[in-house]
Amino acid sequence: MMLAKLVATRTSGPSFHDASHRTCRLFYSVVFLAMAVRCALCPLGGIAEVSDLLVTKPVGPWNVLPLLTSPAAAELLRWVACGVCLVAALRVRPAVTATAAAVLVTLQAAFLRGVGHINHTEMGAITVMIALTLATWADAIDGESAFVNDRRAGHAFFTAGLMFSLSYVMAFMVRVVNGGPAMFTSHSIKYWAMRNAMVDSVVNNTVRGVSWELVHNGVTAWPLEVGFFVVSIFEALAPLFLVHRRF
Repeated sequence: MMLAKLVATRTSGPSFHDASHRTCRLFYSVVFLAMAVRCALCPLGGIAEVSDLLVTKPVGPWNVLPLLTSPAAAELLRWVACGVCLVAALRVRPAVTATAAAVLVTLQAAFLRGVGHINHTEMGAITVMIALTLATWADAIDGESAFVNDRRAGHAFFTAGLMFSLSYVMAFMVRVVNGGPAMFTSHSIKYWAMRNAMVDSVVNNTVRGVSWELVHNGVTAWPLEVGFFVVSIFEALAPLFLVHRRF
């Protein structure tokens, strides 16, 4: 937390200067409640059942622990993770329950990303959850709590904001390192837009048709490509919202 303390005394970032312990309690509970809902809605067992038929295979701990890829084990993980997240949302022994929730949700996400595509929104949410988990351990070590202390609530908000913004910076860096300047001078964004529209199981044929028209229409395709570059710049500058109130 030393970095949070140093920056908090020198900046006017909205993420932590106006923080209160009541807001921190609410934010903490909402994050873990949202993760519980995410776990409950994810058909992990069904995905595990067809995982052998997929082109991509699970990565990380799922290769070390192949037993977890069985439908029954995957469903058990799903509901245990959901229950632990609910307990964490109630702020019961925060350091312990938040850690357990973070590990289980990350394990579940590793499987989903191993057989699917990268979800940047999910990455941001998980990094915030991990940041709040680290904050609970800092509180436990110091014998204080961000749930009753405004100063420590500010540090928790800063840490969560920093890790959340870094998920966007990393997405920008991966894009630039892998694609280089050609990423923005070619038609990469148009390809990705159509590819995601075609592979996303929740997109119906009507939406696919609209996507095709938007991508191949000069009036709408041009803002899409320009916006891709502009959004990428804002991704790279995301941490500035921590140090400048107007950013």
